[in-house]
Amino acid sequence: MYTQDINGLTISGHVNEAPRLDEDSDVISICRFVLTHTTHAIDRQPPSWEQQHYNVRAYDKVAESFAERHQPGQVIVISGEIDLQIQATLIGPLPAITIIAHSIVLVDGPLNPAASIAVPDPQPELAQTAIGPVPHTRAGW
Repeated sequence: MYTQDINGLTISGHVNEAPRLDEDSDVISICRFVLTHTTHAIDRQPPSWEQQHYNVRAYDKVAESFAERHQPGQVIVISGEIDLQIQATLIGPLPAITIIAHSIVLVDGPLNPAASIAVPDPQPELAQTAIGPVPHTRAGW
């Protein structure tokens, strides 16, 4: 891996169809699925909700764990990276973007009220901490 290839992302969404677990390989397990992510398109008139779909791959323990615990429509949060590959097609080279999942967290209920008619329970309020000035240890700082 080259230094310029380092990237990372965190994204949430729904997996409506069961993930496909490929166990043909003797070395690793590969899980493939499509993540449906809802975003608010504020640059459009009128502003609206927009569904986006992302191809996702997970490997080894992450793949096996997610494939056995998946429930249709459940909200998940993925931490991973983007993999871009250029594929030759009849109309010329086209980019194929895939999210490589390093971790997948299953969420008990929907986070986005627009994605489901069920409204999540209110989140507990977190305690606030006061942040003061940084103490200086030497004169002149």
